[in-house]
Amino acid sequence: MINNCYKGISLETELDIDGFLEDLEKIQKQVDYACSRAINDAAFKLQKDTVERIENENTMRSKWHKPRNKLGVHVKKSNKRNLEATISVDAPFANDMEEGRVLKSSSSTGRRVVKGATKANAVFGAASDAGLF
Repeated sequence: MINNCYKGISLETELDIDGFLEDLEKIQKQVDYACSRAINDAAFKLQKDTVERIENENTMRSKWHKPRNKLGVHVKKSNKRNLEATISVDAPFANDMEEGRVLKSSSSTGRRVVKGATKANAVFGAASDAGLF
């Protein structure tokens, strides 16, 4: 308890340090949760923008790039204990597309073959375009 007196006014104050520290810990958990939500919102916006950019800058003959596809654009979400989200593409040919190479199927083997470089298209530049970086 602290007593303060100034020009005839008396003020009595009681400090509850333990209660203050408990409240501060609750607030920190809420801040961590809010940060995690903001990171995830940005990651899913980037995922959506990347999928749209892939569709707009390439001739798509399948839906490999969609998030529900095994090779598609995926997000590993953050949480309040790990404030980091990861955006990835599992397609082995994604780097060739990013560098502007043309992917064609070989009629004899049915496999995709990379044919020389063409105009560069920044498929995964959606992050900077979206203003996230």
